[in-house]
Amino acid sequence: MNRISNLIKIHLILILILLPFVSYFFGVNSGKTFALGAFVVWLNWWLLIFTWSWVLGKKSIALAASVIVMKYALLAFFSICIIRQPWLVPSWVVGGVFTIVPAVLFLAWYERLEKQK
Repeated sequence: MNRISNLIKIHLILILILLPFVSYFFGVNSGKTFALGAFVVWLNWWLLIFTWSWVLGKKSIALAASVIVMKYALLAFFSICIIRQPWLVPSWVVGGVFTIVPAVLFLAWYERLEKQK
């Protein structure tokens, strides 16, 4: 779980670095939409850590299945509510969701450097 928690930290730092640039150069609505997409991915990873440590401690398949179903049901509900917002810029949602990719690549690069020492 340490690797995932490091990923969450790197992702949050990347969001906080990129958000002012997106808001300044592309407008406030683009910045809000970018933050929303990035926050959904960040929250998904955070919930993964929280729920799976709880599920693995209980070792119940029914609990694991119910956690997965509830998590994605809530994600679908919030996604439908968010899509209906008039200020939403779809391309910046994708940009916000995509922020996880550089965070994963940075974490992989950093761990490789640590392994070589």
